[in-house]
Amino acid sequence: GIKMGVLNKKRHLSIFVFLLLFLTACDNQTEDNYHSAIQEGLDALVSEEYEKAGAYFEIALEEKDGDVRAQALLNQTNNLNEAIIFYNQQEFEKAIENAEEVSAIANGSVSLVRIANDLLEEIAELHTTTNNYQKLYDDADSLLASESPNEALVKIEELLTADKITLEYNEKIKQKAEVLKEEIKNALGEISEQKAQEEEEARIAKEKEDILQQQDNALDAYNNLDTSLKVLLAATTVDERATSPGLMGYYLNYNFDQDYLFVQVTSGAGSGHPVYMLKYDSDYITPIEGVVAMGAMGYDFADVDTNPVSKVDLYNRYLNAKDAYDSAISNIMESPYINMDNYQKMYESVGQQ
Repeated sequence: GIKMGVLNKKRHLSIFVFLLLFLTACDNQTEDNYHSAIQEGLDALVSEEYEKAGAYFEIALEEKDGDVRAQALLNQTNNLNEAIIFYNQQEFEKAIENAEEVSAIANGSVSLVRIANDLLEEIAELHTTTNNYQKLYDDADSLLASESPNEALVKIEELLTADKITLEYNEKIKQKAEVLKEEIKNALGEISEQKAQEEEEARIAKEKEDILQQQDNALDAYNNLDTSLKVLLAATTVDERATSPGLMGYYLNYNFDQDYLFVQVTSGAGSGHPVYMLKYDSDYITPIEGVVAMGAMGYDFADVDTNPVSKVDLYNRYLNAKDAYDSAISNIMESPYINMDNYQKMYESVGQQ
């Protein structure tokens, strides 16, 4: 009986030792699995494979339920992964919340905290850059509204050539800036057209002013001519013979009576030399009518073009053949006989023999 009891005790001891060895082996395996999962997760973090890292940290938690380090690493990894996703989606406020959560978790990875802080700094820099870009846009918009498109164009060009304006998160303000630039260019175009129109109007006004000045000058020049020349030029409005160089072969008789000028171009022999009556005012010479002696046939009316001729035109006519007119002065004579009374007698004698 005693021997059997000893055998039973030995059997029980063997079973206990086996179980202890088995459990120890299991514990060692669990520990190995845990450390392996943690290491694989950390390696994945180095490769920036955050979802893969999170999966390994979950395995580590399965091996060691409630493990503080594995839980901290998992929470950090998930928050950093979310922060990066929100950052790429340009939801910066949410990205900041997740990144700050990474830094707040104790017992985690210092590297993950550093990455989260780098992301926070980048977001802060983006905010600064975006705010600067927005200010450039607002300044350009205000300058355009205050009718300073040239200054507005400088601002909008500065914005559109900025280093980071082509990055995706600046796409919206870039598009707005491009639209504003077109508005500025349109405004400049309108101003350019308006300026061109104003310059053209000023040019036309200047030309008119110059013409008027030239006319005034020409009128003054005409009025300052020798009386004989003024009469000769007036006579050219009714008798082509008055344009003959030097009045070669002709004489010009004239007389002023009341507001009229009477002229007669004659060869000094025979008949057929009309006497013309011209209205002589400050600016124009206006032919009125003419009477011509037809010898034995009495008197007849002479054909007259009654359109006024400006003294300015007559002066220009003089300038075009100055020597020819100047040389005619000796053949121009004042003739008191050609006056209103005698002209009226000739006029009333038309049709009588």
